Amino acid sequence: MRKFSKVVPLHLLNTVDLPRWGFDVLFYALAMIAYFHSLFLAGITVGIMILIASKTTRYQKDITQVYLDGLIDFLNYINSNMAIGLGFESAIVTCSENQKRHDTLASQTIQQLSNAIKFGVGSQDILASLYQRFPIKETALFTRLMTLSKESGANPSNIAYVTLDKLYLKYRIQQEVEGILFQKQLEMNILTLSPILIILFIHSAAPDYLNVLYVTLIGRIMMIFALALVIMMKLIAEKIVKFER
Repeated sequence: MRKFSKVVPLHLLNTVDLPRWGFDVLFYALAMIAYFHSLFLAGITVGIMILIASKTTRYQKDITQVYLDGLIDFLNYINSNMAIGLGFESAIVTCSENQKRHDTLASQTIQQLSNAIKFGVGSQDILASLYQRFPIKETALFTRLMTLSKESGANPSNIAYVTLDKLYLKYRIQQEVEGILFQKQLEMNILTLSPILIILFIHSAAPDYLNVLYVTLIGRIMMIFALALVIMMKLIAEKIVKFER
């Protein structure tokens, strides 16, 4: 990790989807070697990929699942206390006594909200802080329902229970879908790399067989056209297997 961080900025190791970025680096670098027979272009490609990862959000790691897991844990902790009649704020304060030794996102959230409650922070600000800790649409819906329950007199325990039940269902469905997508992405990676690996294999086994494609104008045009088709195939395949949460 330390040696790798000398090439890639350290902060990118925590914010970039490294498996996806690494595959793209491998794909484009090998493509430059296979279709242009140039280590220089491969090095330039790696540099461009590092710039793309650091300056754009193309390879930004999706942490929605982390927030969803944290929200489920949070509701799990407070739901048992709310089920015996405690209010939302009281349930958080009670849970905080048992979460001091834990270092999970949900435990840290409970500790933070508990301290805010003890200092007299209002319920609306508590709900706003909860959304800041878990900035996903499920949290926004939960905080809105909790706000409406205070105005209508609805039982907040029922809201927490139903929300937790729905989140469990969504979590299971997402896990199944992501498992299927992982298989499809693996197949996509194999298919997109295959033409490049075949060219590299032929070039290593019989260098003179493909030499005409690297030294003649028509051969270079054909290689550029072939590379464009492979890249287009890769981008289309990525679009097909992309899963919007």
